[in-house]
Amino acid sequence: MYNSVTLVGRMVNDAEIFVSSNDVKVARFRFAVDLPKSRQTESKSADFFKCTAFKGAAECIERYTHKGAKLLIHGKLSSSSYTNKEGQKINSTEIIVHEIELLDTKNTKRVSNSEPIPQQQEPDFEEYEVEMIYDDGVPF
Repeated sequence: MYNSVTLVGRMVNDAEIFVSSNDVKVARFRFAVDLPKSRQTESKSADFFKCTAFKGAAECIERYTHKGAKLLIHGKLSSSSYTNKEGQKINSTEIIVHEIELLDTKNTKRVSNSEPIPQQQEPDFEEYEVEMIYDDGVPF
C-alpha cells in the first residue's frame, strides 16, 4: 500500500513555526486547493487542509512563504483521533509535508525534509545557444 498526496494551492495563513522537544524545526499551516467552478452557481470553492512540515521543508516555509503563497506540496495523509474536554471523540486528518516547491517566486525552489535549503544563483542565459527544432512528421 502507498500513501502519497500531491497538491497545488495557496497558504491560508502564515505558518506557525516552532522547534520540537527533540530540536526539529516544525511548520504548521492551512492550505487551500481550488475546486472547479460549479456550473449552476459559477462560484469558486476550495478544499482546506491542515499541513505539517519538518526540518528543511519547515525552514524553507519559514524563510520564503507567507499567507497566499502558491505552493506544490508532496507528502502523505496522517489521521489521528482524540477525546476533547467535553468527552467527544474528534477525528483529525492532516498532510505531513515531505517536499515543497515554491511556485510564485522568481526563483522556484524545491526542498524536502532531509535537504538543506539550496542557495541558488541566477543563471546566465546568454551563455546558452538556443536551437529551434521543428518536426512536421508529428502524428497528432
